[in-house]
Amino acid sequence: MFRSVVVAALLLGVAGLAFAENGSTDSEITITQNTPALWYQFETVVKALDPDVAMGYDFLGKGDVFDFYSVAVYKKRSNDILLWSGRIGGAGFDDEVDKLAAIGANLHLDGLTQRYVPDWPLIGAGLKAAGKYARVGGFFGRNFSEADWSLIGTAGIGFEWGG
Repeated sequence: MFRSVVVAALLLGVAGLAFAENGSTDSEITITQNTPALWYQFETVVKALDPDVAMGYDFLGKGDVFDFYSVAVYKKRSNDILLWSGRIGGAGFDDEVDKLAAIGANLHLDGLTQRYVPDWPLIGAGLKAAGKYARVGGFFGRNFSEADWSLIGTAGIGFEWGG
């Protein structure tokens, strides 16, 4: 339900901007008047936050598998390759999953394999293929539905926006 409300709000907001009257004040800019600048701002925000959706498992909770959403607050690079990111995230945006908020880190296996795995004929190529888009993470946080702590492991597929 939460996702449906967010999508509807975004669609209504974009529609309101796209169909705003041209007789508005000079300080208001509509999508139709300055699309490249608006797209650049949107892309910059998404690159900075690096949103991620992964499969999560709470080791201290009921043992359910759920969708875990997170955004980056810190990114560690080596030779311009993303290796890991510090993240905040949560779960339980629908009624079927406990409400969770957590902080932790994601290992970006694509960057780790690109940076540290040599190009050996079989082993290196296999590891690079397996780790091309994979991310694994660990998070520690609070389960608000059960008023208890959570230790969450995540696994997912991710990529860097725009490269």
